[in-house]
Amino acid sequence: MFTRPAFLTLTVCATGLYMTNCPQYIKFRQFRGLLFVTVLSWAYDVFWLLLVNSKSDEDAADGGVEGRVRAFCLLFAYISLAFKLVTFGVIWKCSINFRQVVKGANYAQSDTASDAADVEGQGPSDLDNLDRIMASYD
Repeated sequence: MFTRPAFLTLTVCATGLYMTNCPQYIKFRQFRGLLFVTVLSWAYDVFWLLLVNSKSDEDAADGGVEGRVRAFCLLFAYISLAFKLVTFGVIWKCSINFRQVVKGANYAQSDTASDAADVEGQGPSDLDNLDRIMASYD
């Protein structure tokens, strides 16, 4: 019973790392999508913890593992659940100030039409992104 598939949590973590390391490639809607998937992951964990906390057939479900180990695993599952709430708050706050926080101060001071469209979710074309990347190497 303690073999919980963590596919959704791993997807959120991997996507968040990508968005943090390569902010020039993400758009506002994609960042808000990360916020939605974080909420979905939290709901999945709550559902799983409700199933685990049912006391029926505990010994048969986990193969006879001692109660202390089970309690230890549940403790860290609850800590992870609380940490996801903190993570949701940080991502939400960053999505409010998307241009300043995610794109950086230099990006926020730019007044080009492509930058404004990026915040609205319509983003610059791939050619504009390529020009920006190539200019950083000059």
